[in-house]
Amino acid sequence: MLMMHQQRKKKSGTRKFQITKTLAAYLSVFAKFKNPKGGYKVEECQRLYKELLCHTDPKIQKLAFDCIMTFNYKYLTPYNVDTENKVIAEEHRMDSLAILMSPTSLYDSSFPCWMHISRTKDIFEFVFVPFKDYVNDDTLTAVKKIMENTDPKSIVPIRKQHSALITLDLIFHIWEI
Repeated sequence: MLMMHQQRKKKSGTRKFQITKTLAAYLSVFAKFKNPKGGYKVEECQRLYKELLCHTDPKIQKLAFDCIMTFNYKYLTPYNVDTENKVIAEEHRMDSLAILMSPTSLYDSSFPCWMHISRTKDIFEFVFVPFKDYVNDDTLTAVKKIMENTDPKSIVPIRKQHSALITLDLIFHIWEI
């Protein structure tokens, strides 16, 4: 029985590898397109590329980023490594942050200007959008308060909190509370 489980696990790992390899091959072809805006289902491709920026495989992330760069977005292309721009223009910040804060571009040398964003507040506003309803102050002030008043060592790790909540949910479900 254990041997069958190990064989299935090995097969699923091999299958995942093959799927990732195939995806990488497709993305490397799409990254060579000269005018992707003229293609079929462009919006779906753009959405897919942005989702793939968070893929677990860094190679897939890099290829998705390359595909996004083929669209020549006006909020990304001025900041490529070949240009002299070192600060992201005000009108490009919110559009470019979603791409530039992806795991790939944080380490991508083609965007050296990323760390030179002149207003840290824009980054915090982007990162804390899901919490906007729970924060009374502007985002930068809230972050400063958190930094001053919170000891990171005293916080229960998020996984333990999540586990406790799942257990409580299970208990409530079983006891029909």
